[in-house]
Amino acid sequence: MTEQHKNAQTLNADGMTQPAGETLHEITWLKPEDFGGGPDVADNGPAFRAMAQLAESNNAAACIRLGARTYRVKTPVAFNCAVIIEGVGATHAGLAANTVNESDRVQRCSSIIKDARDYDTDEYLFTFNDRKPTVLGITLRNLEFVGAHVSDSPKRYKTCGVFVDISGWVSSSINVILRDFGLTGLKINHNDGIWNNISLLRCGGKLNGDVYYALDLKRENDIGSFTNQHKFNNPHIEHCRYAIRCSGYMNLFFGGHLEINDWSFTPDGDSYPVVLFEQLTYPSPSIK
Repeated sequence: MTEQHKNAQTLNADGMTQPAGETLHEITWLKPEDFGGGPDVADNGPAFRAMAQLAESNNAAACIRLGARTYRVKTPVAFNCAVIIEGVGATHAGLAANTVNESDRVQRCSSIIKDARDYDTDEYLFTFNDRKPTVLGITLRNLEFVGAHVSDSPKRYKTCGVFVDISGWVSSSINVILRDFGLTGLKINHNDGIWNNISLLRCGGKLNGDVYYALDLKRENDIGSFTNQHKFNNPHIEHCRYAIRCSGYMNLFFGGHLEINDWSFTPDGDSYPVVLFEQLTYPSPSIK
């Protein structure tokens, strides 16, 4: 960590000093490079976690800025604070993000968080929690999450991408791509969010006989509570055999498209639908 960011614990959002012990509102624009991370680092997980811990320890939001680079992450990261992650663009910069030429990526202006795990797992690469009561949402802008299931990689692994497991109400995204996760790309476990120009490409699959949908809008083990009122503006969902699972109220899709093709329907010996709307389950009333 640089001296600048060590001192950030005594700065407010405008860079002005304040008395020690006061609650901060945000620590502005942290970078993985200032916490031991970067495109030449095999695992940026510790760098992302260090940024989260700095914000958590100050009851602040973590505002993270990414360059036109690939940040490989092998250690899954959990954020227990409000988060803004902003890149320079999401442009599907090369099919194999682990081999695309660096200068080409810069020219295409894409910020990539690359899953570097080398094993199958249903653990999410990034999880956003609400451990602190003030955490109500996240914002993701102009970046790509790329899984470990890229088609021309020497060996592909099935993993999960992003899990938004918070109290809700203020989550949003603009121009975010989640691609090449062999299992779930994005799972949402709260109410109320706006997702603009989000893409899920080549996600969804099976692991140990269980089906994982590319976009999962169902809460697990929480009978009587649902994932409600998410607005997807111009979504792009393509090459996903298991595309959407939905169990909730008023989840709306405006424009965009769900592209179905021969690749999506490769025979797999089951009858699971591409889009699954599950029945809402309520707890049984107690009789006294």
